[in-house]
Amino acid sequence: MASKRALARALGLGAIAGMRSLAAPAILSRQAARGGTWGNGLDFDRTGFQWLGRPFYSIVLGLLAAGEASGDKIKGVPARTHPISLAVRAAAGALVGGAIFAGEDEPPALGAIFGAGAAITMTFLAYFLRQKIAESGRLNDRALGLGEDLLVAALGACLLRKSSR
Repeated sequence: MASKRALARALGLGAIAGMRSLAAPAILSRQAARGGTWGNGLDFDRTGFQWLGRPFYSIVLGLLAAGEASGDKIKGVPARTHPISLAVRAAAGALVGGAIFAGEDEPPALGAIFGAGAAITMTFLAYFLRQKIAESGRLNDRALGLGEDLLVAALGACLLRKSSR
């Protein structure tokens, strides 16, 4: 059975992938590139995910995540529930979940399942919540997108802070 820590991290980053697909791998890569071990032994050097700790990939993933956040505010961008977008979010969740589990000597396939499941769940939850708030007329879609970006950044910072203790 997976450790609580591995499960919490996979679910947390998977949920972030459901809101902003590229933010989750960017957060994980940034932590790994900074030499963070997520506390008590997450070690990508012993896995097939060591590339996540290379500064080049951390920078590229960060730039792609920033581009995705910007693109979310453009009219005409397909909904996050569009099959291709949903598949990308699930894949990002699977990547971070698998990497976290592998780094903690847990089965990567199990982590991938948890990460993808969290990403898919959060994709629909965030989509419907954003739709309901937009329908109320209190906030426009761009403001909601910015709020979602801030939430993703706060959750990512929380995961990084908690993990570096």
